[in-house]
Amino acid sequence: MKTIIGLLGVILFMVMAGCAARDDIVILANRTTTLERTLFQVRDAQEENKNALTRRLEQTERKIESQTQPILQNQANATAQQEALKVQIQILQGRIEALENNQKKDQLHLKEQSHLSDSVTKEMKDLQARLLRLEKPPTPPPPAADSGAKPEKSKEGAPDSKETPTEAKETDKAKETVKLSPEEIFEAAQSLLQKQAYAGAKKKYEEYFKAAPKGKYLEEARCFWKKLSRIIRNPSRPRKPGSN
Repeated sequence: MKTIIGLLGVILFMVMAGCAARDDIVILANRTTTLERTLFQVRDAQEENKNALTRRLEQTERKIESQTQPILQNQANATAQQEALKVQIQILQGRIEALENNQKKDQLHLKEQSHLSDSVTKEMKDLQARLLRLEKPPTPPPPAADSGAKPEKSKEGAPDSKETPTEAKETDKAKETVKLSPEEIFEAAQSLLQKQAYAGAKKKYEEYFKAAPKGKYLEEARCFWKKLSRIIRNPSRPRKPGSN
């Protein structure tokens, strides 16, 4: 543009100076027109190049955006999955801690049950030993030695080896003097029941009711007591208390 202005200035100067020919003026005018056309073409080419670059830039931006959108979406999904996994891990850790606590409680409970079973077994053995000691007849006192007195003969012959009612009562009184626990009373009733001593067993069950109104053998003792009551009321129809 500056070149065209310079040429026009030169032309005007030559016209005004009167030293330029008509042919020179035409040549200069043609050159000026050619330069202007060239200048316009260059400017149009620059505009087209600029527009083409702008379009290519926009296409590149859209392409980059379309390519980065799935990446961003994947990143967002991965972040959400990580958070969900963290929550699940916390839940699992809580469950594991709860299971460990329950396992510890179960182990303690098993230990307590084993100790309890050992103590119950020991107590049962002690009760059986005491019951055996109670069931043994007391040793009769030795007869008084009297060298001067002669033994009197019985009118009925040899003395009876069986225990007299008086001795049996004394034995029962000796047994009753020992204070028995409810379990021992129940075991004594069971022993008398096995020996078919129904009246004594019924009495022992009644003693068990008084000693342990809420004992662990209450239902079983009540069932046997009812059956013994029916047997005692109907002695003509004997039957085993264990049968219905």
